[in-house]
Amino acid sequence: MSNEENRASVKLLNTNQILIQDFFSNLSKFYYDKARAVIEKSKESSKVWSIFQTALTNFALAEKNYNNLIFISQRPATRIGDRYYESAFTAFEQINKETFSLRSNSLSTESPNLYDTLNELSHQLISLIEFRYQMISLYSELKDKEMRQEKDSIELSLKNLNDLKQKYLKNETSPLIESLKHVFDLEMNLLTSLLTCHSSLDYKLDCIKAIISIKKINNIFNSEHIFQASKTIKEIKSFSLFSRATSQQRQQPALFQWFKIYYQALLNKFSILMHDSFSQIHDVSHVMNDKIPIYNQLISFINKYTPFLTGIILDTTLSGSTNFRGSGYEFVDIQNHSKNKSGIDQFPFVFSYPKLKNIDYEKHVKNFAYLVKEVFDSKVKYYYDQNLKSSYYLYKISDYYTLVVLFEVSKQENKTKVASILQEIGDDLNMTNVFGSFNQNLK
Repeated sequence: MSNEENRASVKLLNTNQILIQDFFSNLSKFYYDKARAVIEKSKESSKVWSIFQTALTNFALAEKNYNNLIFISQRPATRIGDRYYESAFTAFEQINKETFSLRSNSLSTESPNLYDTLNELSHQLISLIEFRYQMISLYSELKDKEMRQEKDSIELSLKNLNDLKQKYLKNETSPLIESLKHVFDLEMNLLTSLLTCHSSLDYKLDCIKAIISIKKINNIFNSEHIFQASKTIKEIKSFSLFSRATSQQRQQPALFQWFKIYYQALLNKFSILMHDSFSQIHDVSHVMNDKIPIYNQLISFINKYTPFLTGIILDTTLSGSTNFRGSGYEFVDIQNHSKNKSGIDQFPFVFSYPKLKNIDYEKHVKNFAYLVKEVFDSKVKYYYDQNLKSSYYLYKISDYYTLVVLFEVSKQENKTKVASILQEIGDDLNMTNVFGSFNQNLK
């Protein structure tokens, strides 16, 4: 190649590198149409570049569908996002073949530097598309209620997520797509912290670990531009356990809106399970009443229907229950607590309203012990004890936790309205509403 041809090649490379970098920068800000418009500005007309343009266009459309959760609302065989990714994947593979052919042809004088760059980017984007396919499967499994209710399903999803991060996101990438890679990492960090918090509350019963995860999520919400207010309005206030953002947010894709919904649901759950600890903090009941929807909903229910007791029971007879960090963050003597337990000690309340007295609980503990061991799905279960003149409503939140409401009444009466409200509260506490509506009611 002559010096003049070499200079032209370098100029062409630099010009198109700027376009490529601008494309991925817009993609990382979720400006999909702007990204496509940018890449179409190129004056390069070679066959390889034309294929690359088409690939990027399809990739942008696929990313738009992915981040707006279009894929999760469609059947696998008809998912538009899948088809766009497939088209981009095929085009990137074709680029690899074309550039290999050009490099093999020693007579070629066409922009070798640009083609080397396109070849490198194509390899890396193929890997990222494969990663997206795996993530679509993971989100679909999270949405599937039957799969989610299988034992350790959240733990398994967390393990799979970490495996995917190691396989696809630990490799070095070109500076040209660094901005997009950051969005991939952001999604992974958020989802990892959310699933870790969920697992810590439901399966590991470790509220300390849950607090650490919550702090990590807060840090992301407070530092990433996608969660910040636009410059035309006042700055967003910092997130905290009980704070609300008072200023308008930037428009976020549905996936990132869902992350915030998931986070709020975990805060609800965390705040109820840790209620006894929070209640010792000055004026916390006022804060919780205003800022934690599930607490407000429970108190409204109690005030309206005046049950004898409303609470959440922890089944300590299950393996792993000695890891529980609840009232005061831990049992006073966790080693001794796990031994020689019986009756009331086997089924303590991690939340109760009004505050439970053992003398009130003793006559009901046998019924509770039997009922929480019953295998039933996430539906409100009703039971009446003729001897005790008591009605019990129960909802299984997780293997360890059961929401219970007790009425002392003279006759059996299954109140449909009570069961309906408890079903709604229970669905919030066990995340059914969060996972069951990935792409619904997102604002």
